[in-house]
Amino acid sequence: MSKYYKELRKKNPDKIHKMKNALQKKWRAKNRTKIRGYEEAYAKKHPEKVRSKRIRQTLARYGLTLEQYDAILQSQGGVCAVCKMDRGTRRMAVDHDHKTNKVRGLLCQFCNTALGKFLDNVEILKRAILYLEKNSTGG
Repeated sequence: MSKYYKELRKKNPDKIHKMKNALQKKWRAKNRTKIRGYEEAYAKKHPEKVRSKRIRQTLARYGLTLEQYDAILQSQGGVCAVCKMDRGTRRMAVDHDHKTNKVRGLLCQFCNTALGKFLDNVEILKRAILYLEKNSTGG
């Protein structure tokens, strides 16, 4: 029987590959909690590997390497492009145009969230500035 399967694998590598993927997908769906336990144990044992992989994946989403990220951060003086503050040990968020996916700069979490809540809309931001100027007590 094993000779038969060896021949089958040689003749139909794509079919075998699809079968394996389907079986793995089915197993993973049934064993989500077990997999999550494996992932958590690995993350505890290798925190730096997990962190650097997550960073690389995030940067790859925007077509950036770690070196390019560092260059952008250095060109901004190591601070947020909007508030010009250094927010400590937390990495800056990659700010990008949601239509073109073009990277605009690096922002602290506060500024990145604020722009998102204003829907990256210049008119809304202008109205917010006018509102603050009109209602500010000078403090």
